[in-house]
Amino acid sequence: MSFTFTWNNPATISWNVFDDNDQPVLGAVVKATLYGDRSEDRPDLTPGAPVGAMNNLTLAEVGGGLYAVNVLASAIPAPGDYVMVVDATLSAIPIGHWEEPASIVVPSAVRGRLCTLDDVKDWLGIDPTDTSQDSKLSRLITATSADFLNRINRPGFTPNSSYAEMVEVMNWQTESRLEDIFLSNWPITAVSQVTINDIVLAEFDPATPDVLGWVFDETLPAEARQKITLRGLFWPLFETWFTPRRSILRPAPMRVQVTYSGGYDDIPEDVSQAIIEWIGFKKGMAELQGASQTNQSIYLGAYRQDSMVANSSLKASTIDMPSSVAQVIAQYKRPVIG
Repeated sequence: MSFTFTWNNPATISWNVFDDNDQPVLGAVVKATLYGDRSEDRPDLTPGAPVGAMNNLTLAEVGGGLYAVNVLASAIPAPGDYVMVVDATLSAIPIGHWEEPASIVVPSAVRGRLCTLDDVKDWLGIDPTDTSQDSKLSRLITATSADFLNRINRPGFTPNSSYAEMVEVMNWQTESRLEDIFLSNWPITAVSQVTINDIVLAEFDPATPDVLGWVFDETLPAEARQKITLRGLFWPLFETWFTPRRSILRPAPMRVQVTYSGGYDDIPEDVSQAIIEWIGFKKGMAELQGASQTNQSIYLGAYRQDSMVANSSLKASTIDMPSSVAQVIAQYKRPVIG
């Protein structure tokens, strides 16, 4: 596995500790340290050095062999490539040592804000050096972005470090090798752990197709990365594999918990443009409502309005957004999964 931390966002380090028989190790002491300038191939020759506050962190036992620790945003170092070293001991005896690549990335500048101030000013024809409207436009960007996210019903549309989502599967009579689990915050970018009824599930291995596992296709287009798939027929019962083979949907209900990251790192261009046009529309409507009713020609944001002002003022109370914005909302709105 590899670790990815987002600069200036809280993160979680989690690690599974199992023995040679794939049984969870309980009561271990698990420590994690982030190293800079450490060789992945020959750490004995190039050991590097611990980075900042991410040194000798203690992972607490969560259950079922899983250990985790939360990392504050202030402890995450500068963006770059690192190596995460995890050590586990039991009764002071070393039982595991792991070294995995780790990356620190910069979050999208539009996190929660779906367009930039410069783009809005360019669309409205405002000189980039004119800052007199920056405060008002910034509030419009924040409010309009929030309105868009509410209307598409996708709070996880912009990047988030991690989600842990529980889905119950009740249809135990289905004798299928495949079961799709749809998640709320897509596009899914990575899956770190899947559990079924608190039992950690491994990623599906085509070499053992009958063994239950999970599949995530990261090659799908962004809007299609909404799910993982449970695949295989063996069902773990009392921490052993139950035979003969039965459906993955037995016993029911299956409480499937998925820990994953999701959201757009770079906001789609059609979404940013929709927000920009919506802001121009709102600004224009505000100007129209406040205009003198004797004028026959005024400006709506970047557009000139030449129709009767009294008529336009009446219409402003019934028009919510441009049709182009409504089309983008319809494209990205979360469907109801039955």
